[in-house]
Amino acid sequence: MRMNMNTEDEDLKSTIARLRASKQKHDSKSKVAGTACGANWAKQHAEYDELDSLKCWSTDPASLELETMRDVYKALRDDNDSGGYDQWLKDLAITAEQATDRDFAWSFVWGALDVFSCVEDQL
Repeated sequence: MRMNMNTEDEDLKSTIARLRASKQKHDSKSKVAGTACGANWAKQHAEYDELDSLKCWSTDPASLELETMRDVYKALRDDNDSGGYDQWLKDLAITAEQATDRDFAWSFVWGALDVFSCVEDQL
């Protein structure tokens, strides 16, 4: 029986290692996609006041309760129109999975801020 427990422990360790690698790969993809999407949004769609709002967040990111793209949308706009949110996601080609992914949402913000920091002094 002891031998079986060791085998199960090894199986669990192997499973944990495999899933950890899978999670890191997923997280990395989310961050890359979020950064690219945020940069594209800043370049093609964002208004100055929206980008300026994001800049304020960057000085105190802990003050921002950011878990999903809905949180980003709410912070950028004062309306709670779910139709507007759905259209915003569609316009930016954000998938349902990305919309609820915290890493994607934060990376979206940082991607947009990166673009804004490059052009702000020229405005």
